[in-house]
Amino acid sequence: MWRVFVRLFISINLCEASISELENWQQNLRSKGVKGYWRKKDNLHITLRFLGEIDPVDLPMLKESLKKSSGQIGRFELVLGGLGVFPNLANPRILWTGIKNEPKLFTLQKSIEQNTKDFGKLENKKYTPHLTLASGGIQGIEMSTLKWGESLVLREKVTGFYLMSSVVEKGIRKYVEIESYHT
Repeated sequence: MWRVFVRLFISINLCEASISELENWQQNLRSKGVKGYWRKKDNLHITLRFLGEIDPVDLPMLKESLKKSSGQIGRFELVLGGLGVFPNLANPRILWTGIKNEPKLFTLQKSIEQNTKDFGKLENKKYTPHLTLASGGIQGIEMSTLKWGESLVLREKVTGFYLMSSVVEKGIRKYVEIESYHT
């Protein structure tokens, strides 16, 4: 018998005003000739940890593990801004906006990683906070576009984090909130 797994991640989700501003950034980039698979407003988030495919049987234990990170840090503010690409400008696959160094964000991410280490595969690389604006092979991006991006700044108050599921419905990727937690 086949087992159906759920694709999960933990994120900071943004308020409507921030999402609207990010959509403006995306529109400005499109008007500058940048092409890619633009993230829909419902899919704009900051990933704290990608868990991957998880057996639904483990979901109650995962939720309990995340409660250990809840309410430990308190509210904080993130400053998003600038533009960058992964892996590099010669072969841009992901277009992102960065997040200014905020110690509470790193503390939260480490806590979540530690408390959920028994679920999914831990990444062997340093956590690089960012928000993906577009993916799928970016075209039309140049150094001048990245320089223009230096003027982009957005402030977001963080009061919680979320356990999210990534599902595909009618060929469209959609992120669905499973559980919310306080910072």
